[in-house]
Amino acid sequence: MKGEKSKINCPTFKKREPVIKDITDKINLVKEPLEKAKFAEELQKKAAVLLSCIDYNERSINCKNCHIIANLCKKTASLIIKAKNLRNKGVNYFGINWTLCPLLMTTYI
Repeated sequence: MKGEKSKINCPTFKKREPVIKDITDKINLVKEPLEKAKFAEELQKKAAVLLSCIDYNERSINCKNCHIIANLCKKTASLIIKAKNLRNKGVNYFGINWTLCPLLMTTYI
C-alpha cells in the first residue's frame, strides 16, 4: 500500500482498500488493547464485506488475492480481539505490537 496503487484490479477491493488501510493505521497508532479491539471489530466487518463479494470468481487471481488479504486482516483482527478478551479475564497482555495486517497488506504488491 504505502502510497502505491493497488495491483488488484477489482472495483470492490479498490473502493474498500483505503478504508481498510485507514482502520489498520488506527490500530497501529493506539497503544491500549481495548482501543485496538474497537478498530479490529471494524476491520473484521470490512474484511467480511470482501469475503462475501457477490462478484467473487474462484478463477480470478484478483479475487484470490483480495480474499487472501481479507482473510489475513480478519485473522489479525480476531487476534487483537482475543487479546482484549484475555486482558478482560485478567491474563497479561505482554505488550504485543499488533502490526501484522499492514505488513501483510503491503506484501501483495
